[in-house]
Amino acid sequence: MKLGELLKAIRPLQVIGEVDVEITGIDIDSRKVEAGHLFMAIRGTQTDGHAYIQSALEKGARAILCEELPDDLADHVT
Repeated sequence: MKLGELLKAIRPLQVIGEVDVEITGIDIDSRKVEAGHLFMAIRGTQTDGHAYIQSALEKGARAILCEELPDDLADHVT
């Protein structure tokens, strides 16, 4: 499914980057991310998914859904 289609249901406040990309899976656990997946960085009671964004990207995540874009990534996104 295209990222743009998924975003219609989620209704994000801001989108940075291309939405016409194919998403092949969705994960909230960065250890399960595979190439083409959307990683959802969720803040929980035990850990903050935002801490695993870089790991998800290294595993091939095509898109990241997060509450706040980490500063070290904000400089690289247009």
